[in-house]
Amino acid sequence: MTLAEHPVFATAGTEYRWADVALAAIHWDEWAELDAKARLGLTCAARAHATGGRPQRESLTARANAYRYEHDLISASQTVAWLGRRGLTTAMWMEWVERCLLREQVGPAPEPRPSSRKRLWKLSPTPFCYGLPGSM
Repeated sequence: MTLAEHPVFATAGTEYRWADVALAAIHWDEWAELDAKARLGLTCAARAHATGGRPQRESLTARANAYRYEHDLISASQTVAWLGRRGLTTAMWMEWVERCLLREQVGPAPEPRPSSRKRLWKLSPTPFCYGLPGSM
């Protein structure tokens, strides 16, 4: 099952998948901002990997813990379960945390521009960790 096919929630007997959430974001004009953040994060990560400028483990741990507590994910098992319900792994999430730290070092993302809808699915944690669609 691809991430796009992964069920997210159900209401009134209808099951919604991440693809449905993405389409809603496009409809609500929220996708371009997520895409811009994702592109900048990938650019920063590629540069950091090439130059050895990756964040320190302590910074990654602190950022991950802050995110967990903001989302009431107190224990590691709660976090793993929360990620699993979204079709994410701990490794995918920590890569996203690293991209967030790197992106913060360079400032805000540039103005969103139209782009491929498929690209963000390759960056799976991006829309889900940024709160789209909230903390389902």
